[in-house]
Amino acid sequence: EGAKLVLSNSNLTSTGADPRGLIVEKDAEVTVDGSTIDTHGSKYPRALQVNAEGAKVTVTNSTIKSGHYPINMITSSGDAVVKVENTTIEGWSILNIWSSGNTFEFKNCTLKSLNDKTYNADGWNDFAAFVFNKNTPSVDNNTVQVVDCELFVEATTGNKQRIGNLGGQNNTLYCRNTVITGTNTNTNGYLFGLVETGATYTLDFDDTVTGTWDGEDL
Repeated sequence: EGAKLVLSNSNLTSTGADPRGLIVEKDAEVTVDGSTIDTHGSKYPRALQVNAEGAKVTVTNSTIKSGHYPINMITSSGDAVVKVENTTIEGWSILNIWSSGNTFEFKNCTLKSLNDKTYNADGWNDFAAFVFNKNTPSVDNNTVQVVDCELFVEATTGNKQRIGNLGGQNNTLYCRNTVITGTNTNTNGYLFGLVETGATYTLDFDDTVTGTWDGEDL
């Protein structure tokens, strides 16, 4: 609790059935700079996982990769501040949120959200780059800012892959000066999906956000 960690010019790799890379606990202050965190496994690998409330995480000039969740906020987390700059993030999602009151900032990053999971006709493997999960127990009052980034969203096996999945209450996704490229997303032009009836959210995108979605201009 309240620990401080600096990961600098390092390579943290974790494999196996259900690997974790860097786990952040209550009120911890974590700095990652010039490093790589890479987790891949047969179940649900997570590269950077926040387990408890009050964490402060800063990532710069790094690479975060995972077969599933590069940044994962579990239900016991919350009230975290996560700032990511000049960094490449690759995974099934970019950010997977199961908690409330968090603030996330992505600036000058390359964000690659790839859905390469086995096709499921019932939609179980449909996903998104930014995931506000349904309230279990609460996914509320989260703010995600994406500025000066490149966002790539792609599906390769027939599942749907969107920019955002929207659940919870009063969540915000803010995007400026960012280029978005969607490829083979299977979404019929729907960039966002509801994962919970009655979800409330703000999508704040302006004309500085450009790109293409399945070959059509945004």
